[in-house]
Amino acid sequence: LIHDIAKHPEKYRYNENENMRSNGERVWVAWTNKVIQERDGRIAEILCIGTDITERRRARELLATRLRYEAGLAACSQTLLTDAADSLTESLGHLLHAADIGRICIFENFEDSHDELCVRMTHEFCAPGVKSEKENPVLQHFSYKKNGFIRWQNMLSAGHSVSGHVDSFPHSEQKFLKSLDVLSILAIPIMAEGQWYGLITFDDTIKIREWEKEDIRLLGTGAEMIGGYIERKRADAAIRKS
Repeated sequence: LIHDIAKHPEKYRYNENENMRSNGERVWVAWTNKVIQERDGRIAEILCIGTDITERRRARELLATRLRYEAGLAACSQTLLTDAADSLTESLGHLLHAADIGRICIFENFEDSHDELCVRMTHEFCAPGVKSEKENPVLQHFSYKKNGFIRWQNMLSAGHSVSGHVDSFPHSEQKFLKSLDVLSILAIPIMAEGQWYGLITFDDTIKIREWEKEDIRLLGTGAEMIGGYIERKRADAAIRKS
């Protein structure tokens, strides 16, 4: 970078980059650079003045993320209102883009006489290049208890989300999630007709990420929309049957 500044000083009158402090903390700095020359034109030194813009950049990123979420949620709502055959899958695409993740799935709870409470995947949407798990037989009959996910059952049934880096999860959860190439995950319960219907999972298969409270709140709105859609479809089916 310094060599390039010396060769092309006009390109670097102002630039921003990420830097590391002595304590390991990463910060974004805006640099103003000026090449100081000798009388014969040789470069004597480069005067660099840096301003910490970490908070400003973070605020800008948060605003961009918030706008992306709002656009995704609006598109999700509009898609579910059209009530087309593939509305639910299409709505997942909008949420996937909003959350900027690799894969998003909907799971439905069901009881099994031997395995107690289980889930099965009903819908999925993947980003380009991310492996689909729609045909994975394990995800069509997955027992919370048998597969070591009783923690998830307890939290989700109580209306709480599950989130974090997979490496920080209990071993049984880690082993299974890593087999699906998941690095970080957010699981939010889906409620329908006042009952715990299942869950929606946001799988980050590309990077390890921190799920902020605002992420969870906004994506929880998406889960509520899907729960409302499922309620309407059940009501329609009951009317047709009667």
